[in-house]
Amino acid sequence: MGIGVESVQSTEDFNRVASQFAPGTGVLYGTIVALTLDILYDRESRIQENITLEAGLLSQITQNALSLFDSTNDKDMARETSQLVAEQVRMLSTRTRGAELLGIMRADPYAQILGLIDEYHLENGYEFTPQQN
Repeated sequence: MGIGVESVQSTEDFNRVASQFAPGTGVLYGTIVALTLDILYDRESRIQENITLEAGLLSQITQNALSLFDSTNDKDMARETSQLVAEQVRMLSTRTRGAELLGIMRADPYAQILGLIDEYHLENGYEFTPQQN
C-alpha cells in the first residue's frame, strides 16, 4: 500500500508552514535566551558590586571601632563590636538575603554598633553622640 494523497498533502502543508515559521520562531527564541542571559549577567554584576561595597564598609567599621575602643578600659566594647561584625559577616556569607533582612529586623548589628559608640561617647563626656548629630 502506498502513501495516500491526503498524507502527501498534509506533509506538504506541514513543510510549507515549517519553512515559513521555523526561522522566525528560532530567531525569537534566540532573542529571548540572549536577553535572559544578559539580565542574569547584569544582576550578578550588581550583586558582586554590592558584596564588595559591603565588605569594604564592614572592614572600615571594624577598623574605626577598634581604633575608637583602643584604650585598655574599652576592651569589652571592642570585643562586642568585633563579635557583631563577625556575626554580620557570617550572616552575609552563609545565609540568603531574606534571612539577612529578618536578622536585621530582629537585631540590627549596625544599630548595635552605633549604640556601643554612643555609650562610649556618653561615658567619655562627649556633648553629643553620632545618633544625635
